[in-house]
Amino acid sequence: MKIRNSFVSNSSSSSYVIIVHDNNEPCEHCGRKDLDFLEVLDNASDFLESSIQYENKEQIIEDIQAEIDIKKDYLKKYEGLNNNDICPDEKKWSYHITVGKQKEYIYKILRQYRDQRNKIEKTDDMIVRIKIDYHDLITQNMFKQAIDNGTIEIVGD
Repeated sequence: MKIRNSFVSNSSSSSYVIIVHDNNEPCEHCGRKDLDFLEVLDNASDFLESSIQYENKEQIIEDIQAEIDIKKDYLKKYEGLNNNDICPDEKKWSYHITVGKQKEYIYKILRQYRDQRNKIEKTDDMIVRIKIDYHDLITQNMFKQAIDNGTIEIVGD
């Protein structure tokens, strides 16, 4: 799971963990409701790569915890190194990142994962992992509208 806040142009799809808020009230004048984003996404999967990957809150929390565990294990390779040392992995590249900078970045990612997990654990709303095809402009626009109107909230990706 990567931390991403928008669509990526060099990827064929973007994956998101979202909270679906049940606040799609009918119009008081005509009685119509907005299209159900998840229903549209489910139908789009027949034609494009956009799809609902799964709707299992416990599985999503397990996925996030697995990423936290990976990052914690990754930090262990910096034990005993000075913060000003060059990261061992970076010595083969033309640019160099210090151990301190790398640890700072990993701690930032860990905080983001923990915040995601805590938000998911506290909500009673539906939690869903979705994938949106980069070429599926209709679903992308509906996704943005659902975010703007508060029906959907991105928790992570």
